[in-house]
Amino acid sequence: MFGASKEDRKSDACDLYKKAANCFKLAEDKYQASDMYLKCAEMEENPAAKANHFKEAAGQFQGIDTQRYSELMIQAMEHYAAGSRISQAAGVAKDCASKFEEEYAYEEASKFYLKAHKFYDVDNTPTQSNSMLIKWADL
Repeated sequence: MFGASKEDRKSDACDLYKKAANCFKLAEDKYQASDMYLKCAEMEENPAAKANHFKEAAGQFQGIDTQRYSELMIQAMEHYAAGSRISQAAGVAKDCASKFEEEYAYEEASKFYLKAHKFYDVDNTPTQSNSMLIKWADL
């Protein structure tokens, strides 16, 4: 066979997109950095790896665009769940809730605490599940 396989080319392209994302982060162009991570997510077939890219993309919007941050983190959670990584999906939901609570965005925080509760419940971790339900009720 001549040339690299399709998977190899995708992997190489993803590596280049990650390098470009780092360059954009250094240049403080968070929107372009996020776009590069989203390009990586498009190439991934593994749901957990795809989720990692969405999480990285979302991180660029933390503190500057709450709506976009929320949308991307929800996609990360969905891909973690699709990849049977329920505890990671729960952790992302919990982290989001905490960040929104710190920003006094209680309605958003409440939604994410409830999502975390549901994920922890499915993951059969009742202590964490109950903790998230209490946080949700407190808001």
